[in-house]
Amino acid sequence: MKRVILIVGALLAVALVVGPLVIGNVGRDNIEKQLAYVTDANPAITVVTESHEAGWFTGSSKHRIVLTDAGAVAGLEALLGDGRFGDQPALVVSSRLDNGPVAFSSLGREGGSLAPALNRSISTIELDLGNGETIALPGRVLSSVGFDGTNRGQVLVESGSYEFPDDNATMNWDGADISTEMSSGGRRIAAGGMIKPFSLSSPDGSVSVSAIEIETEQNKTRYDGIWVGNLAYAMESIEIGNTPAGNLSMQGLNVKANSDIDDNYISGSGKFSIADIDGPGFADIAVDMSVNIKDWDAASLQELTRIMREMQDAADPAAQQQYLPEVLASVQQLANGGAQMTFDKIHVAIPQGEVNGTIDLRFDKSSDAAQEFSPAALLQALHGDLLLEVPEELLNDAMAAQEGNPMFGMALAYLEKDGDIYRLKASYENGLLSVNGMPLPVPMPQ
Repeated sequence: MKRVILIVGALLAVALVVGPLVIGNVGRDNIEKQLAYVTDANPAITVVTESHEAGWFTGSSKHRIVLTDAGAVAGLEALLGDGRFGDQPALVVSSRLDNGPVAFSSLGREGGSLAPALNRSISTIELDLGNGETIALPGRVLSSVGFDGTNRGQVLVESGSYEFPDDNATMNWDGADISTEMSSGGRRIAAGGMIKPFSLSSPDGSVSVSAIEIETEQNKTRYDGIWVGNLAYAMESIEIGNTPAGNLSMQGLNVKANSDIDDNYISGSGKFSIADIDGPGFADIAVDMSVNIKDWDAASLQELTRIMREMQDAADPAAQQQYLPEVLASVQQLANGGAQMTFDKIHVAIPQGEVNGTIDLRFDKSSDAAQEFSPAALLQALHGDLLLEVPEELLNDAMAAQEGNPMFGMALAYLEKDGDIYRLKASYENGLLSVNGMPLPVPMPQ
């Protein structure tokens, strides 16, 4: 019995004393894999490991997320001021790691726990402008890597403010709380939480944004750059005021989308609505739309994704132009797969009444594997239906504004009046277009 007790005690000693160092290195390797998947999902960034120090119970690491996207850098320059950036601006993530299997050292900090895990960490982030100047970003990231490889995190930001001295502007925020989860191997990513209200004020105007709620789960497919899953996004209001162009407000923004892949084809649906929009020259506008896609060939989407990435890297418009044949070839293959898109609800409420419509577009499935783009083949395979209803008052206002325009008068000839609305029904089938029952010739390109 004493021997058994000694053996058990020795094993516990190894687990609690030697184990943390071993697990710390395993956890480090897992973090490196997770970062690799992050860059795969976001090609506009590059992650570089600057340092990693592993101790028995604690460790530290520093990673540099280099911003290679010109649009993101331009946006930051517009916010912080032109000329403040040097070469390769980056986000610098500094982390403290507490190694398991029982991370005693984590108990002295926020988010610490004795629950078994490979490691736990707390990270802070700085913006390196690339010229030696850094700006500490608010908040911190708490994360843990489980024994199954799952990486769970929580982004916490307290309320605060920041002043832009060059622009006499102030930004205020109430904080954020977002939880994330990434599976082992990075094939599943989920996130949910809230970005609390924030605002920006300056002599040129002000912006005020309500709380933003986010919920998403994305799953990586075997096709590079193609993820499927669901997304929900809601924002109560945004107010833009005191600008030379006038004030703008938007209330009740909601976005929902989901997608799935079956037998190499992607299908999905989405809904988009805004309860009210008011701006210079317009007021009391509401939008409600829903769309469905079906049988989108994943291989063709993969090619389009690759081409778009390369076009984004080629900043020269002349260099981007060379990708046009590849884009058209991928579109042709997408159509050959029998792709369908349906806007089963288009609803816009305006002071003059309501605009309603539906659009249904679909292609005949083809076994032709040719990559060459053919406008004639696309038009011959296309089937489409359109329904549009417009209030009479809106058309009367438009006619007054377009008085004397013969093209506008010709377009009105294809609308049918039904009470206080005008209706247009169009269909396209086998290369033939009809509008409200009237056939119209469609020149077929060669």
